[in-house]
Amino acid sequence: MKFPFAIFLALTLASARVGAQQVDERTRSAARELAEQGATALQNGDTNGAIDKLERAYQIMHLPTVGLYSARALAKGGRLVDAAERYVDVTRWSGPSDARQAQAQADAARERDELLPRIPNVTLVIEGADPSDVTVTLDGHAVLAALVGAPQPVDPSHHVAKATRGTESVEQPFDIAEGQSLSVSLKFGAAPAAAAPPAPAAAPAVTAPAPPPEADKSSSGWGTQKIIAVSVAGAGLVSGIVAGVFTGSALSKKSDADKYCKGSACTDSRGVTLLDDARSAGNVATITGIAGIALIGAGAVLFFTAPSSKGPSVAVTPVYVGGGGSLIATGRF
Repeated sequence: MKFPFAIFLALTLASARVGAQQVDERTRSAARELAEQGATALQNGDTNGAIDKLERAYQIMHLPTVGLYSARALAKGGRLVDAAERYVDVTRWSGPSDARQAQAQADAARERDELLPRIPNVTLVIEGADPSDVTVTLDGHAVLAALVGAPQPVDPSHHVAKATRGTESVEQPFDIAEGQSLSVSLKFGAAPAAAAPPAPAAAPAVTAPAPPPEADKSSSGWGTQKIIAVSVAGAGLVSGIVAGVFTGSALSKKSDADKYCKGSACTDSRGVTLLDDARSAGNVATITGIAGIALIGAGAVLFFTAPSSKGPSVAVTPVYVGGGGSLIATGRF
């Protein structure tokens, strides 16, 4: 935006006043210089510098041309509410007829209409208290009681609303954006309830002693029945070995007897003795073999069906007596 410096030539011709006194030439010249510096700062992006210089110039020379640029600087700096009021102030100027000032007034009216939809508004609502008993401030500035509960324009920025009732105060920060409408509640709490008497101390809880841990069933971690099962199966294995030894002996004696006997007919007493010994050894082999198989099977059943608790104790022992054999079972129940 290129600033038309020529508009400030009107400053030397206008009959503006400061208070009730006529502006002298020195003051007029200083105001013109401030206005030109402010317009240049606005053009160069120095918004704060532009606001400062144009505000000073407008206080001295209350002309639409200066006020228009002052309003533009305020709007660019985010001070939308102040900018809207400055535009209104410009449109209300009623000085000597001048084309430049008239054009500035027309521009101010149009730009204000464009600015108004951008201005957000906030409604401060008091809860838990009578609004007439409450003092309300917004960003540290007092809010008239008539505006509490009604929309009021604010700049798009961060704000802090505060309500005070006697020694009690409520504060509510909020952020608002351009064009937004927001309701902010300031809530006063109810009177604190009387403190309840402390509850009696609870009696210490009595905890039953934990049961003693269950003793190990055996040093190896097996139950009694499994130990018995292994023992029985071991006895069956021994019986099998014994059966094998007697089987070998029976075959050997039968082979020797065949030298003196044909079938059961023997021609020599040595053949009879050898044949009897072979038969006895065969009987023992048969009995111990059967016992071994039975014992191994019983041991397997006992092992795989062992309960978690101690079970009965059973022992089976093969016994060979003379020409025969038998199984002896002993146990504890």
